[in-house]
Amino acid sequence: MRKFFRLIFTISLIMLAGLTLASFLGAQHFIFELLSHMRPYFCIAALIVTFCFFLLKANRSAIVGFTLVLLNGVQVVSLYLPYAAKVSSTDPQIKFLQMNIWGGKNRNYDSVIGEIRKENADIVGISEITKAWWSVLKPKLNDYPYQVVEPSYGGICLISKFPIGASKIEHYGKLKRPRIVADVKVNDRWVKVIFAHPVIPLRHLGMRNGELAEIAKDARSSAEPVILAGDLNCTPWSYYFYRLKRDGKLRDTEKGFGYQPSWSMFHPVPLLCIDHCLASAQFSTVKRYNGRFVGSDHLPVITELRLSAM
Repeated sequence: MRKFFRLIFTISLIMLAGLTLASFLGAQHFIFELLSHMRPYFCIAALIVTFCFFLLKANRSAIVGFTLVLLNGVQVVSLYLPYAAKVSSTDPQIKFLQMNIWGGKNRNYDSVIGEIRKENADIVGISEITKAWWSVLKPKLNDYPYQVVEPSYGGICLISKFPIGASKIEHYGKLKRPRIVADVKVNDRWVKVIFAHPVIPLRHLGMRNGELAEIAKDARSSAEPVILAGDLNCTPWSYYFYRLKRDGKLRDTEKGFGYQPSWSMFHPVPLLCIDHCLASAQFSTVKRYNGRFVGSDHLPVITELRLSAM
């Protein structure tokens, strides 16, 4: 029986090692990029296998397993490590609520409106909004006089208590995927807000990656501080998410607050974080957390930021 279990754990270890190594090659193939999303669960699996080998006193196999724990775990743990904030309590604060409301299948209007009122955010971004949803929401949004809406091609919306200056709706690719780019006046400073929802990558990987690259270029070229938010359809460990941060000179607001999966609500608990808020170096994150279930397959994400004087 001991030999049988050792064989099973050895096979598991080999498979886990192959999956882990492949997950670092996301730039080479879309299957490898999909594997990168499973980083926390590879870490947990490696920890279990390592413990089993330890009980079997198979030290060499346990060392290999522990190496896999480190390879996967270091990236997960990095989200829990705080970075030094360069702001003071007198710096302006922005509360951003983002929601993918799954408008084509969700009819829980009261839940969405209740979440908006409960969080009382300064800026709200809504993706997968439809004409029917907007007809219900619009009369309820008197606290948000500044509104940019595109209810077609997947649907996207940005509403704000802060004044919105120049704004545009950009459509990407043959599917005309919409995203909003708006200048928002926070106290006496202008901030560029990009709210996006790139296409699901399973059938349109190149289109998602191309839009992320375009967003990064837009963020990098901005003379204003930048907030990028939305359902980006990739996790923090995707190569393309890394490239978005690098090329756009953006920071993941999740860092310092731990892994916060927001999708999918088809499971007892959400497994993946694909709803993101990133910001340029002028911002520091005060708080970041998931909101309540609103009938969508995504949880809302709330981010509180401070804008430094730098």
